Amino acid sequence: MENNEKGGIYDSMMDISKCKVNEQRLNMIDNILNNSKDIIYYYQVSPERKFIYLSKSVEAVLGHSLDLNYENPLYVFENAHPDDVLKLERKASGEMDYSKSVITRWKHKDGNYLWMEDYPIPIYDEGGKLVGVQGICRDISQKVELEEKLKYLTSHDVFTGLRNRAYFDEQLKICNNTNNTPIGLIICDLDNLKVINDSFGHDKGDLLIKNTSNLLLNLSDENKVIARLGGDEFGILIKETSEFDVIDICKKLNTIISIYNTENKNFIIKLSIGHAFSEASLNTVDDVFKRADTNMYIDKKRNK
Repeated sequence: MENNEKGGIYDSMMDISKCKVNEQRLNMIDNILNNSKDIIYYYQVSPERKFIYLSKSVEAVLGHSLDLNYENPLYVFENAHPDDVLKLERKASGEMDYSKSVITRWKHKDGNYLWMEDYPIPIYDEGGKLVGVQGICRDISQKVELEEKLKYLTSHDVFTGLRNRAYFDEQLKICNNTNNTPIGLIICDLDNLKVINDSFGHDKGDLLIKNTSNLLLNLSDENKVIARLGGDEFGILIKETSEFDVIDICKKLNTIISIYNTENKNFIIKLSIGHAFSEASLNTVDDVFKRADTNMYIDKKRNK
């Protein structure tokens, strides 16, 4: 066999070997992409919108058919949360800052929304026109849920569901230093908690606190901050109000308690209530709080 022929056969064998290696590599990459817990995509936006590539992981993450996404390029927009569609449109039209991630909500096949964090990379043609977007989307629902829980814990009293003392004090600080508004303060204190604890045990005392908290929540609206200030002490901050309204809220609270006690004669709530009002909140909050607290103790003495 001539050397040239041998060389040709050798080169052919090498080419075949390279093809097999490349095929193995491609299969390996495809396997990695399809088994990833993240959704990897290349979405063409010009001349027409369509997926050039979408990893099969979309089926595992969102439950939607891979073929359906290829067949309907707008399917992802149709299944986004209505409040997040504009974010997706900005991503596809080049109107966003691609140096930052995009957090949107996508509907799972079961109807629930998942929080997805997307890291998009814009693709431009030689003329600088946006022709596509590629990136990786990750399900961060558990992370968002944890953040929401932590946020809740920093501002709420876990035992009662009311706002906590730290949040209440922060709102007072804002009214005192930043936002000048007519404010009312109502300070409440349970009169019979110690008696309940001593006579029936702390479980009954805890129930009394929870029942009182539930009654206070009936007064809740966007202008009120209702908080548990201590063991058996509660506070209500009312913004954008009038003295008449503050007094009316105290009357409503007494009425609610009276109705409750009529229906629960063996486990009544005795609540001392004090209120105060100021036309302006700047630099007056401490005084308003002291007056409300003093009026609460006056009511407590009256109840005794």
